[in-house]
Amino acid sequence: MLYVYIGGKWRGGVIIEKLGFLLLSIVLGGISGFFGFILVLSTGGGLIASLNSTPSIISLLLFLIMIGGYLSIFILLRKRYSDMFSVINIIVFLIFLLSAPAIQIIQAKMEHNLAIPSQESQKRVFSEVNQIIEENDIPYKIDINTSENDTKEYGQRVYVVLVRKDNGDIRKEEIIKFLGKSPDIGALSSSFYNSNNDYVIGLNLDKDNKITQCTPFDICKEFDF
Repeated sequence: MLYVYIGGKWRGGVIIEKLGFLLLSIVLGGISGFFGFILVLSTGGGLIASLNSTPSIISLLLFLIMIGGYLSIFILLRKRYSDMFSVINIIVFLIFLLSAPAIQIIQAKMEHNLAIPSQESQKRVFSEVNQIIEENDIPYKIDINTSENDTKEYGQRVYVVLVRKDNGDIRKEEIIKFLGKSPDIGALSSSFYNSNNDYVIGLNLDKDNKITQCTPFDICKEFDF
């Protein structure tokens, strides 16, 4: 039997066993919470409706294995310890089971916030875009508030929302002119709206100002983007 030296006395390995059981509750609780969170994300249309999805089935099986495994171990070992210690382990398991999704959400939000271009970068892009549309007589203006909100919401790149100044339609040649003069700032997303904000074309550009994505499909097809 293992012994540890505590309080001037050698105590039996039961202390190490208890610490191991407590650690097991923490680990399996966290892992179960992780798979439970993945299961919820993969079953957006409802659990029953999503059971034909491979990720959902795998997540469900792993979740049940973790829960079942812990309960089996708990039943086998609970008689070795006091009722109070058993209750503590169950509480610890449930805490980590329920807190794991919250931790993942916080982590995802932190990663998203870190991926948002800085205010300085956004202002520099807006300034360069504004200079381009003025120097080349492109009839659009930047909607700063919407651009900042889209950049904050989607992250990864700067989003520039351009609204037509007059009542005319969005024209392909104007977009081509803008793309030809776009600043060398890396990946960029540009949206072109008419004055009524009811007609829009959105473009994702790579660092070479080449279109990597265009929406909506019907307008992009019409413009041959």
